[in-house]
Amino acid sequence: MEVEAISALRNAFLSLNMPQDAVFLQVLALQGFIAPPSDAWKIVNDRAQISFARGYGTLQ
Repeated sequence: MEVEAISALRNAFLSLNMPQDAVFLQVLALQGFIAPPSDAWKIVNDRAQISFARGYGTLQ
C-alpha cells in the first residue's frame, strides 16, 4: 500500500506544470520521497532553471 501511495504521489507531482513546481519536486526528491526516472528528472531540472529565471526559486 505504501509503495502504491508513493508512486501515485510521484506521478501526481510529475504532472505539475508550473515553474515553481520544480522547486517543490526537487525538495521531495532530495528528501527521498520521490525518485523520478532519469528522463523525468531532466524535465524537473529544466523546470527548475525556468523557475530560477522567473524568480520563483533558487537552483540547488
